[in-house]
Formats: sequence, structure tokens, C-alpha cells
Amino acid sequence: AAAAACVLLISFAAFAGARLLIDPIAPAIALLLGAFSVAGGRSLGVVLKDDAVRGAFQGALPEPTMKRLREESAVEILQGAHREITVLACELRLLDEDLEKLTGAPGEVANLIASASTALRKSIIDIGGAADQADGGKVFAYFNAPGPLADHARAACAGALRLVESMDKINAELALSPRLRDVQIHLAIGIATGECFVGPMGHGRSNRYSAVGPAVDLAAFLRRQAEFYGPAIICDDSVHREVHHHFAFLEVEKMRPRDGAPPFSIYALVGNPFIKSSKGYRALEEAHRALLTAYRAGDWAAARTHLARVRQSPGARIALFDIYEERIRQLAEEGAPENWDGVLAATI
Repeated sequence: AAAAACVLLISFAAFAGARLLIDPIAPAIALLLGAFSVAGGRSLGVVLKDDAVRGAFQGALPEPTMKRLREESAVEILQGAHREITVLACELRLLDEDLEKLTGAPGEVANLIASASTALRKSIIDIGGAADQADGGKVFAYFNAPGPLADHARAACAGALRLVESMDKINAELALSPRLRDVQIHLAIGIATGECFVGPMGHGRSNRYSAVGPAVDLAAFLRRQAEFYGPAIICDDSVHREVHHHFAFLEVEKMRPRDGAPPFSIYALVGNPFIKSSKGYRALEEAHRALLTAYRAGDWAAARTHLARVRQSPGARIALFDIYEERIRQLAEEGAPENWDGVLAATI
């Protein structure tokens, strides 16, 4: 546009000074059209880029974030950041005997896991988390990213309980299928809080909003423990400290990392605030705490007594108490190792 104006001025000066007539219309129009073409191309490029960003993260980010992307083109909210987040790691799997039943129908296995993963991601988005599909039936959820969420640990725990409810509904629907009525999808969940790097990680259609940091590794480790101790939702010390006054927890294990770091406890999230306030939970939690105290002190007789009390609760029907029963039996027969303190060595 500036160049077109210069052409007009030069043409006027040539005619006024030297009576030389130069037609400026054609070059001025060409320059103006070029300017508009460049501006329009850039604007179209921005629109296409914004649309690609929205499309890439549709079904992965919470609705408030997607609304800002749609209405404000606020792509800057997807820039990388380093912040404290709560990571929820979950995995869908079928038991070996169920996989054997479906050996002749591999497509049904793939469809089962795919549809259940889609349901999990939708539930995560509905409760304000960012969903990240990993390999197989593994899904990660991030709370306090991309947008801020003040009580992100509490949101993650409430979300985990909702995911369990969603999976119960899916299994109830499977029970109505003539071919799949005996098949159950199992869900294991681990929750951890910590500083992580978050942001889009990938290009084009493979782009995904993801996180990197110790909390992601710890959440994945806790998810594996949920498969062992559960069915359960396993949380780390940080999550328990943040929300133990809101939800019902049971201490599962005290672990000592093999790298020499201090021991830490892991906890099973067993219920919402209504469960926490119930007499049944309070009796279970009291007996379980006494069981752990006797177990770590090496008092096997007292540990058996408290375990019998724990077994009387409906909430005791998880693998955790079978594990402690077998440990107490072996330790009573073979004796405890030297310097016994009940802490389990673990590699994260």
C-alpha cells in the first residue's frame, strides 16, 4: 500500500515538473492487490492453523478450554508450561480367562477397549481434566492443565470415583450381551501430584496434550499397584494429605524406594464423603490401622485378630487383605527378617 502511494506521488511529480505523463493506475492496483493477497493469505493461514489446533485437541481438552479456542482463538493457552498438576493414570484390561474366551474374535477385544477408552476420556473431559490416550487401554488425565484448577487433587479423586461408576455401567451393559455377558473390563487407577512440564507434544494428527515429570511416572506406578492390591484407586502421600478430610482412604503399604529416598505411604481411595462419614467405614479404618500397627511391630497374633475384625466389613472384599493374610502366615512360620519394620522395598 505504501509502495502504491509512492508510485502515485512519483507520477504526479513527473507530470508537474517535467510534463512527463506516467500512468500510475496499473502498478498501484497491482501493488494494492498484492498487499491484500498477502494479508488475506496470512489471515487464512491463521484461521486454518486455529482450526487445526481445535480439531487436534477435540475430545482431549475440557470444554471451557475448547470454548476459548473456538470463540477467541486463544491458541496461546496451549503453550508449554511447568506447574503442579494432579495426574490420574488409568488402564483398562481383560482377565486372561476372558481373553481366551475371545480368542476367535480379536475385533471384539479391540472394540471393547476402544469404546471403553472413549467413555473414559469423555468422563475425564466432563469433570474438567485433559485426557491423553496412551498405548492400548491406558489413559492419562491431567488436572490443573491447560487451564488453572485450584483444588485439582480433589477434582482428580472425585473424577476417579466417577470413572469407576462409568466402568460399572459399561460392565452392566456387557452383561446384557449374549456373547459378552461373562466378560468384565477391569479398571486400575493411580493418582499422584507434582511439578510437571505440560503442553502439546507432537505434530499434525499425532499431536496430543501431554505431561512429562515424576508425577506421571509415579501415577503409572500406582496404577500398577492398583491391579495388585485392588480393585482399588491408589493415591500417593501428597494427594492423601490434600484431600483425606474429604474422602475415605485406607493406607495400603509403606514403601522404601531402592534409590535410597525416604519411605512413603500409598493409600486406597475407597469412597466419597458420605462413605467417610459412615459407621461402617470408621470401624473398618480403625481395625485396619490397628492391623498395620501390629504387622509393622511384628506382633503376628494381634495382626491376625485385627485382620479378623477387618474381614467383617463389606469393604474388605479386595485383594489387599488376602495379601496381608498370606504375609502374616509366612512371617509367623518363618520369622521376620532382621531390622523388620514392615516397609516394602519398591522400584518406581
